[in-house]
Amino acid sequence: MQTLWQDLRYGIRMLLKKPGFTAIAVLTLALGIGANTAIFSILNAAFLRPLQLKDPDRLAIVFGKVRDANDNPVSYADFDDWRKQNQSFESMAAYFNRNLNLTGMGEPERLRVTAVTEGYFQTIGIQPLLGRAFAAEEHQGANLVAVVSYGFWQRHFGGAQDALGQTVRLDDKSYTIIGVMPPQMPNLSGITRSELWVPLEPNIPWRQRGLNYLVVLGRLKIGFTIGQAQSDLDVIAERLHRAYPEHEMGVRLVPLNKQLFGDLRTSLLMLLGAVGFVMLIATSNVANLQLARASDRGKEFAVRLALGAGRMRLVRQMLTEGLLLAFAGGALGMALAVWWIDLMVSFWPTKVLRPDRINLDWRVLAFTAGVTVVTSFLFSLIPAWQATSATLSAALKEAGRKSTADVGRRRVLGLLVVSETALATLLLVGAGLMLKSFWLARHVDPGFDAESVLSVPISLPQSRYKEDQQISTFFKEALQSIAAVPGVKAVGAINNLPLAGGGMNGTFRVEGQTVPAGQEPECEKYIVTPDYFRAMGIRLVAGRLFTEQDMANKPRVILVNENMALHFWPNQNPVGKRLAWGNDWQEVVGVVGDVKHDGLEVASGFQSYEPFMQDPSSAMTMVIRTTSDPTNAVAAIKAQVREIDKDQPIPNVKTLNQIVADSVSQRRLSAVLLGAFAALALLLSTVGIYGVLAYSVTQRMHELGVRMALGAKTSDVLRLVLSNGMKLALTGVSIGLAGAFVLTRLMTKLLFGVTPTDATTFAVASALLVAVSLLACYVPARRATKVDPLVALRYE
Repeated sequence: MQTLWQDLRYGIRMLLKKPGFTAIAVLTLALGIGANTAIFSILNAAFLRPLQLKDPDRLAIVFGKVRDANDNPVSYADFDDWRKQNQSFESMAAYFNRNLNLTGMGEPERLRVTAVTEGYFQTIGIQPLLGRAFAAEEHQGANLVAVVSYGFWQRHFGGAQDALGQTVRLDDKSYTIIGVMPPQMPNLSGITRSELWVPLEPNIPWRQRGLNYLVVLGRLKIGFTIGQAQSDLDVIAERLHRAYPEHEMGVRLVPLNKQLFGDLRTSLLMLLGAVGFVMLIATSNVANLQLARASDRGKEFAVRLALGAGRMRLVRQMLTEGLLLAFAGGALGMALAVWWIDLMVSFWPTKVLRPDRINLDWRVLAFTAGVTVVTSFLFSLIPAWQATSATLSAALKEAGRKSTADVGRRRVLGLLVVSETALATLLLVGAGLMLKSFWLARHVDPGFDAESVLSVPISLPQSRYKEDQQISTFFKEALQSIAAVPGVKAVGAINNLPLAGGGMNGTFRVEGQTVPAGQEPECEKYIVTPDYFRAMGIRLVAGRLFTEQDMANKPRVILVNENMALHFWPNQNPVGKRLAWGNDWQEVVGVVGDVKHDGLEVASGFQSYEPFMQDPSSAMTMVIRTTSDPTNAVAAIKAQVREIDKDQPIPNVKTLNQIVADSVSQRRLSAVLLGAFAALALLLSTVGIYGVLAYSVTQRMHELGVRMALGAKTSDVLRLVLSNGMKLALTGVSIGLAGAFVLTRLMTKLLFGVTPTDATTFAVASALLVAVSLLACYVPARRATKVDPLVALRYE
């Protein structure tokens, strides 16, 4: 122990004697360790830390499967049969989400409310923090009760215990609060978190088979697997299909953890691999620094050997100093990791990972400690062995600088530089592919003009707006009053905004065309007001748009998108053709351009539009095109809506540009992070090349002096040093390109519009690295040309 303490004190003194070396080494390590810790923290939160539920590994989402379409909601009748007939689940529950208006508690709010079946909280394995869950009779409509989220409780009741028993008004109905959920309640309800939970209403029409709206959760019995449960439910589904042949519904089980975090897995593992490469490059750089420093300490080690110190004692001393550097870098890296985590969490596009789950828990601390220790050995062991390998007599001579150990040291330095350059090439190619994918996705034509357009979602409470006439009157007045706001060019509304998905899908028939039963085509169906297309900048291809004359008492009309028109009426004019949903025939009066409703990267399918006055919807999103910055009109627009209904909340007002940007936010974040890590790797590898050549010039000072004394020109010396450096760089780039050609194929699922072996990306990445390497080589090469032959000849 005393020897260890002596090594630590001596190591601290030696590091303090070289503050420049120490600062560079610690900062280099901190960058690598910090980046690794930040990415591992998110990976830990997503995959390693269990959800704060009872036995989360036993939970599964039970999706419906219609034809070849997976992940469909299911009807209450199918859910009830699965729950009663299965042999694999301890319990099953179902839920669906609604957005309801909260009034009477200050500013009106639009809240996500989840309606749940009996046993929901028992199934997911989490109980209220305060109060209780729903009783059986409350699922039969005994009274209106609600369980609220921890955030709602804190925001509206200040965390007071007397919140239990108080009422909240949701869509003009009073619900009594009977429970408060804990803060760690996971988000199972989609992108927007639930604020309240209510019993599933015992409305008989909502329980009919074929009305698919529920998401089903199941808790497996102990000892049962997902595969066994899948087989069990497949048998039940087949039995139900025989009993109800007109309502075919298959089953697909997905483990809950996979459903919640599956989209993040590939991206996070890719980023973890990237920061791992950065860590290796940082380690190589510090090893280079250690090797150069060990060369300067050759006489020190020789004297210590002469005085009786064993070789292993010197190696241990070098390892101790490396450990001190690594722990200093680890401490600074942890601080950087906290900042990076906050930065990533602030705009990480995830529906599940909350900031309070991403923290530096014991797993992250253990990971960082392990990285620190392993790193210290990696960058210390080779320099330590090299530094103590020279013979005692050679080390005690000035000529020892030309020893065999010194030649071996330069070879090790060269190998490390090649490795750094190869890893940097891999990262640059990967980052280039991701950045190009993001650029291509961001520049996909969405089918509308997002510039200067504001989206304002409005959802009317059904308890107050029961009749179609009431709904039509509200939106007609709202659109007219908003159109009169200064700076507004056009205003329209749609029930499902583009890029948000969620359009109604259904089968239809085309007049004069027959298809086999069960193979009817499907189409997305949207409800719009007449000026919607003008407000969105969606082009009219043929025919006309809707007008105010397309009323409920007039013949039913419809618009179709270009894709649908070309498919069903090729080389024909679709205007005047008819199609039907069920027995409801509608005449096609126009064709509009294709619009990206399900995402920029998803091809537009068949789309149809119906006039709002012929099929009013209580939930619409108004789109307002303005002559200047649309956010300037927000206050005036809200005032106009409140003039019509003072209790109407107006949540989530966004510009279309924001919505378009949000649709590619995860791709943007992955591209930016990978690009940042690649830039860091490029910087570190450049520093590594520069350091090795600078060291080489110092070691070859005598040789360069002799060459110049014998008549070598400045250009000859410049070319000699440049060629030595560029050989290392080009070797590393070649190896990196070969590795990238293989490894980038693992990124296929993450790319859009670009192949994993895109020639342009490979060429640009390699050219950038070669150019930067040339710059790194030029500085020490230029320095070599300034050598004074007389001084250099006296150098030895």
